[in-house]
Amino acid sequence: MDDRYSVEITKSVEADLDKLKPHREMAVKKLLTLEENPVEKGSALKGNLKGLYSYKFNLPGSGAYRAIYYIKEEESVCLLILVGIRENIYAQAQRRYLSLKK
Repeated sequence: MDDRYSVEITKSVEADLDKLKPHREMAVKKLLTLEENPVEKGSALKGNLKGLYSYKFNLPGSGAYRAIYYIKEEESVCLLILVGIRENIYAQAQRRYLSLKK
């Protein structure tokens, strides 16, 4: 059985990653590690964000970042919905998640 997930991004995440230049490539490399067991790599969120996960990573000279994602178990997909610095990321994640559900 293949336990690998495909990591997919939304258009919003593409824009988030573009803002990370010159560290975009390094961020993508770190995010692709979610292909192997995204449930264990991240932390399950609670409250209004229940069902989402947060993955913490650092970029040189830029500090701590978070990737917020949703796991589609039946399709083995890890869908990234937000990548950014920790400040206000959870409120922003809630807005994006609600817009995806529409």
